Amino acid sequence: MDEKTTLAWNLYTELRQELVTSQKLRTQIIGGKITFVSAAIGIIISESEDIPFSTLFVPAYFAVFFDYLIASYSFSIKRIGFYCRKVLEQQMQKGWKKKDRFLLWESFLQRKQAWQNFALIGNLGLSFLALLAALTGGVYDILTFEKTDWALAYYGFLSIIAVLSIALIYLYWRSVRAQHHAQVNFREEEEGLLLKEKEESGSESDTVD
Repeated sequence: MDEKTTLAWNLYTELRQELVTSQKLRTQIIGGKITFVSAAIGIIISESEDIPFSTLFVPAYFAVFFDYLIASYSFSIKRIGFYCRKVLEQQMQKGWKKKDRFLLWESFLQRKQAWQNFALIGNLGLSFLALLAALTGGVYDILTFEKTDWALAYYGFLSIIAVLSIALIYLYWRSVRAQHHAQVNFREEEEGLLLKEKEESGSESDTVD
């Protein structure tokens, strides 16, 4: 391998290790979120005689901040993958003969067949459940006039729910948009490679003639 290809391979190896570390940290944060939110909701419901149901907004509020932290690691992982796919993998394949080329890992992950949204649905699904619990608890306290001042509960609760809803919708929209752009970019990249191969094949034919 030449110097640039060797450097690309070394960078690829280091970034893959960083990517795996980020994935592990993200998994730990998701586990912490599940534990905290579930435990907080369980404690509030079990102690409902002393704790108003409207305080269910606390785990829902923290769930959103967990989502922001999880999203930051997700974007970091996607950024590493993008650089590996667009720069390093292309550098490593330079000089390869056409018959020796194959799809490298990060490029393969952009194929539609390799996509899955189960983690996203599970993570945001828990946040929506926490939000639903907070909404139900707040409405219950407001309607029964128990354990909370009606006006404070009403205006404070609606403000918090609005912030939480906007934050969750924003996170979901950013994720869907990122996946859509990745799919479009991959299609353009594939079309460009096919066109380049046709041009190379045509130039080789002209040389032979």
